Amino acid sequence: AGGVLVPSHEGLQVPTQVSYVAKALPIFQPGERICGSTSVVSRYLRTAYLWNTVRVQGGAYGCNLAFSRLDGRATFSSYRDPNLAATLEAYDGTGAYLRSNPLGPSELSKAIIGAVGELDAPQSVDARGVTSMVRHLLGVTEEERQIWRDEVLATTAA
Repeated sequence: AGGVLVPSHEGLQVPTQVSYVAKALPIFQPGERICGSTSVVSRYLRTAYLWNTVRVQGGAYGCNLAFSRLDGRATFSSYRDPNLAATLEAYDGTGAYLRSNPLGPSELSKAIIGAVGELDAPQSVDARGVTSMVRHLLGVTEEERQIWRDEVLATTAA
């Protein structure tokens, strides 16, 4: 459908010893501008809400929230997760958590520092080559990366 995400309610069951729980959804509509503060919010949710809810309380071995600035999609995932339904409820509760738990100055600073660290993480030589190739194929320029970094650094609590 021309690159537009179509809602789908689909589950995959595979015979493994390890359980994964994942959910992806569009946060932004096609053509809508996505700014660098999304990296800060994603970082905050990963290290605060999802860590506590899915990892500590829910018993999953790991959890993640990835946000694509290219298509506006958020992808939640957990690993070795014994609580499929509770984890999906936690993913669905992310918006309510943000509304009822505004970032304080300390949490905001930590999330900004973490988001910048993810942008500028050290890489091995081969990883730098792959990253450079992917950026080239996607048309991501250094100027765009700097704009994103500046937006991350300029993030304020709303």
